[in-house]
Amino acid sequence: MKHINGLFFRRKFKFNFFLLLFFLPISSVFASTNPVIFYTDIIAGPNTGGEDNKGCYLSIFGLNFGDNLANVKVEINGIEVTSYKYLGFSLGRPDVQQLSIQVGTGTLPNTSTGPIKVIVNGLASNTDHIFTIREGKIFFISHTGNDSAGIVGDIKNPFRTPNGVWDRADFTAGDFLVIRGDAAYDFGSGQENLLNGYRWINIDKSGTSETYAITTYGYPGENVAVSFTATNQKAIVTLANPRRQYCVFANLTFDLNNTGAIPIQLGWYSTPTDALDFARLVNLKVTEGMVGYMGVNPISLQHVDYLKMYGISVGNQSASAQSDLQSHMIYLSHEFNNADIGWCYIHDNKYGRGAFKVAGDGAQSIMNMNVRIHHNSFQNLPQEAISFGEGAKECFFYNNIINNANTNKVSGFSPLSIRGVEENVGDYYVYNNTIYSAAEDGYPGGIIQFGFSPSGQYPHSVSLYNNIIYAINPTTNYYQINHPSFTTDKITADNNIWFGSSDPMPSWAGANSKNVDPLFVDKNGGNFNLLTASPARNNGNNAPSIQSLVTTDYYSNERNIIDIGSVEFYIAAPQIFSITIR
Repeated sequence: MKHINGLFFRRKFKFNFFLLLFFLPISSVFASTNPVIFYTDIIAGPNTGGEDNKGCYLSIFGLNFGDNLANVKVEINGIEVTSYKYLGFSLGRPDVQQLSIQVGTGTLPNTSTGPIKVIVNGLASNTDHIFTIREGKIFFISHTGNDSAGIVGDIKNPFRTPNGVWDRADFTAGDFLVIRGDAAYDFGSGQENLLNGYRWINIDKSGTSETYAITTYGYPGENVAVSFTATNQKAIVTLANPRRQYCVFANLTFDLNNTGAIPIQLGWYSTPTDALDFARLVNLKVTEGMVGYMGVNPISLQHVDYLKMYGISVGNQSASAQSDLQSHMIYLSHEFNNADIGWCYIHDNKYGRGAFKVAGDGAQSIMNMNVRIHHNSFQNLPQEAISFGEGAKECFFYNNIINNANTNKVSGFSPLSIRGVEENVGDYYVYNNTIYSAAEDGYPGGIIQFGFSPSGQYPHSVSLYNNIIYAINPTTNYYQINHPSFTTDKITADNNIWFGSSDPMPSWAGANSKNVDPLFVDKNGGNFNLLTASPARNNGNNAPSIQSLVTTDYYSNERNIIDIGSVEFYIAAPQIFSITIR
C-alpha cells in the first residue's frame, strides 16, 4: 500500500483511494481539489488530419482529473476540444494521472496559440501550459499496416514500421508518427525493419524548432510496447554528423526481457556530432533491464543540450543482473546544458551503481549549467539514488523524495552523492528534498556524500536548505567527506531537519536547523506528508533565491510560507474514486 498526498491507494489492477480523517483547527490549510497540470507530452501540433480529422493527440499529466471523462472538459485558448481519448494513470510517477485528447476544436484557426485548461466538475486547472496549433502531417503505424501501401493521415491504412516512416522524404519537421498498441513490437519477429539489424528508430533528421518538432507518439490508452531479445538491440538511437535537434518521444513502454538491451541512446560520449539537442522525452517506461557488468544503461543520454525529460519510469531490474553490476539506470553525460528533468520514477534495483548518474566518462572539461532535477521519486536502490559528477557544474535538485537507497551499504557511496566536476569545481543547490535512508541495519558511510577521492573531484560549493535527512538506523551517519581537500566551509546550510542518527547535527547545519522527528504521516508506508504537529511546518527558509525556484511542492501544491521537506503541509480534500489502468 502506498500513500499519496494524504490519500491511500493500492496499485494492482485499479487504484483505490480512501479518505484519511484529520482533526484539525479551523485555520488549517486545505489542498485544492482543482485539477493541476504538471506537464504535457507535446506543445504544438495540427488540429486537423489524423483520426476523424480531429488533429494530433495531446496528453496532459497532473492530479485531480477524476475518474470519469464525462466530467472532464479540456480547452485550448478558451475553446473546448471535441475528442476525448483516455483518462488513467501515467507510465511515470505512479500517482500522476494522464488525460489524452485530440486538439481539434472545429473553430480554432490552424495558427492559434493559447493556454491549456482542464475543467473537472466545474473546477479549473492552472493555465501556465501553452499549446500552439500549426500544420503538420500524421502517420500511423500498426502490425496490420504496410510500409509501401500506408496512407498519410489515415488510421485505417497505416504503415508497418517506424523506420519505414522515418525513411520517407515526406516525413519532416512538424510531423507525427503515431504507433498503435495492437501487439508488442518484437525485435525477434523479423518484421520490424531494424536498421543494421538492431535499431528500431534511427534518428537521422531533425525538427526545426520546439513547436515544429518531429514526434513519435504511442496511441493514448493502448499499451505501445517494444520487446527486446538481445543485448545489442536499441529502440531509439541517434546518428552522428550532423547533430540532430527537436525530436519528441512519448507514451512508449520498453520491455527488455532480461536482455540488457538499451532502449534509448541519444548521443555518443566520444563523438560530439552524435547528439540530439532539444529532445523531449515524456511518459516512457523501461522494465527488466540492466544485466551486463558495465556499460548497459537503459536510458543513455550523452550530448543532449536543452533536454526535457518528464514522467519517465525505470525499474524492476532484470532477474539476471549480476551482483557486481556497475551500470546506471539513467546515464546523463557530457553535454546537457539547460536540462529539465521531473516527475520521474526510478525504482527497485537490487544491483547497480548510481541509479541516476549525472555526468561521467571523462566529461570534466565540459561544464554543464542550469541542470534542474525535481519532483522525482527514487525508491529501493542499491547504491546512490543520484550522483553528481564530472561535467555537472551547476545543478539544482529540489522537491524530490529518496526512499530506501544504498541498501547494499557499499563503502564510499551515499544516497545523495555530490562529487563535483574536478577539484573544487561544481555548484549544487539542494532544496526541499526528503531523504529517508539508508539500510535498515545501519550504514556508517553517510546519507550525503561530498567529493570522490578515487576520481580526484570535489565540489566548489553546496547550498543545502529546507531538506529532511532521516536516518532509519542510529548507526547511519548523516554525511561523509570523500576527498581530503574538501572542507565544510564550502557548504552553506540552514533550515534542515536531521533526525535518526546517533551523531549530532553537523557543526555546519545552521542556526535554524533542527534535530527532531519531522513527524511523517506514515514513513514505513512511504507517506512523507507532514502531520499537523510536524516541526517542519512553516519553518523553511524563504529567501528569494529559494522561493523563486521551489514555488510548489512534490504534488505541485503552492508554497507560501515554505515548509521543510518535499511535501508542503496541506489537508487533502475528500476524493474517493478508482481508475482502471493499463
